[in-house]
Amino acid sequence: MKTQCERLLDNLLQGFRINGLNAWQSLGIYRLGSRIHDLRSQGYPVKDNWIKKSNQFGEEVRFKEYYLEDDDIIDIVIERRKQHG
Repeated sequence: MKTQCERLLDNLLQGFRINGLNAWQSLGIYRLGSRIHDLRSQGYPVKDNWIKKSNQFGEEVRFKEYYLEDDDIIDIVIERRKQHG
């Protein structure tokens, strides 16, 4: 079974953007910020943006969305292939 960080990295390497809600729903990750910190500590250049949306009550809410830049994805995939033959 893959770890939360492995599932998250796989998702980011596929070009997906992820936020707290879809991390919980699709990856089973409740503390996304902690897992992002773990990946950044391992050297992965995870970027983020603040998103503003209205919730079901009409209130404006802000949350972060995390992603990898396309060029970074390519570099990471190439490096992984070198390491794993």
